[in-house]
Amino acid sequence: TGELKEGIRSIASMLNKNKHAILYFGITNKGKVIGQEASDKTLRDISQAISFNIEPAIIPTITAMDGPSENLKVIKIETSDSDIPYSAYGQHLIRSADEEKKITREALRKMFTGAGFDFISEIDSTRQDLTFEKFTSILVSKGYHVFSISSLVKAKGLKNSEGKYNIMAFILSDQSNASIKVVRFTGTDKTSMSQRTEFGNQCLLLALQQAMDYVETLNETNVDLEKGDGRRDKHLFDAESFEEAWKNACVHNSWMDMIPPAIYIHSDRIEIVSYGGLPYGLTLDEFYEGSSHPINKALWMIFNSAEYAEQTGHGVPTILNKYGKRAFKISDNYLTVTIPFAF
Repeated sequence: TGELKEGIRSIASMLNKNKHAILYFGITNKGKVIGQEASDKTLRDISQAISFNIEPAIIPTITAMDGPSENLKVIKIETSDSDIPYSAYGQHLIRSADEEKKITREALRKMFTGAGFDFISEIDSTRQDLTFEKFTSILVSKGYHVFSISSLVKAKGLKNSEGKYNIMAFILSDQSNASIKVVRFTGTDKTSMSQRTEFGNQCLLLALQQAMDYVETLNETNVDLEKGDGRRDKHLFDAESFEEAWKNACVHNSWMDMIPPAIYIHSDRIEIVSYGGLPYGLTLDEFYEGSSHPINKALWMIFNSAEYAEQTGHGVPTILNKYGKRAFKISDNYLTVTIPFAF
């Protein structure tokens, strides 16, 4: 029936939002208990309809509760599961207020990554003639033993389930075309660009380090000799906060669209911009607390091997402690960290 179909859509949408769903048949939207038939066949039909029309499959608890009369019961359906995203009748929906809304393409991506699907490990690289000379050199310099390229490829997950190089392999390869740039502007906006320096088109780890080293050369020191307690050095910006923001931007960037992170330097600040926004299911409070929720899990493990990432989750709290929440601007598609200059 139409009511059952709408109920099944509601179950899927509630699971996608809360990973938990409770639905009642026999109660109106205004809360009036009217009851309905609840024979064994009715309960079985509901169970089968849910099983056939929600994917991934769920096993709900269906209970016939006391209603307004002996023949009219209230049917309660309850289920909890975290294997999001769920679809009902081929549609991915999410509960918003008291209605179901279609999930956007970007939100659906985030739900897949939040559920553990690693897109950049599965999607084919546009090139399959990849080499990893720089990547290997970086790992060796960090004490990682590389016995052969084939063993490296297998150990680091550089090929997908079909045996083809994936997007992650591409951005770590010598053939990468990811543009990693640092752009300088003369003023406080982007109307007048003074310099653009390109560090990309090579292994992402090398590009990350070179861009970081370049920005560090701009970190001037102002020496204050007028203080009564002697010499005091003031840096243009906090180097640790910048490094944490930049490394996070590179590892947590939504690489599947090959939109790279970037560094923009204005006369009064540095902006580190990454594509993708917050992972699905991660709240702002959890983000500010430093909860670890890697978007690209395999890439994060590689960054960890190369000592560019760690499990402590202290990066965001470090920035927060130095510059406050005003340092972060978060939208559906972008995350910007702003580090103001001290002088």
